[in-house]
Amino acid sequence: DQRQLAVGASPSLAQSLLPRAIARFRRRWPEATVSVDVGFSAPLLDSLLTGDLDLVISAPEAGVEVDERLT
Repeated sequence: DQRQLAVGASPSLAQSLLPRAIARFRRRWPEATVSVDVGFSAPLLDSLLTGDLDLVISAPEAGVEVDERLT
């Protein structure tokens, strides 16, 4: 079976944190496919809630309300 991980990240974290995190993930699960969406918090969090993303790494911008179902 094919394993997939869909990640969303803010632009700054996509450049700084995500490359190392993906490299470590790929060492552990080399057969997995990783896709990355880069954008602002609100649409990324919406995609997380709908199941289009598995993980979001972001610091929500001022004024973005985070759904209580997310931590």
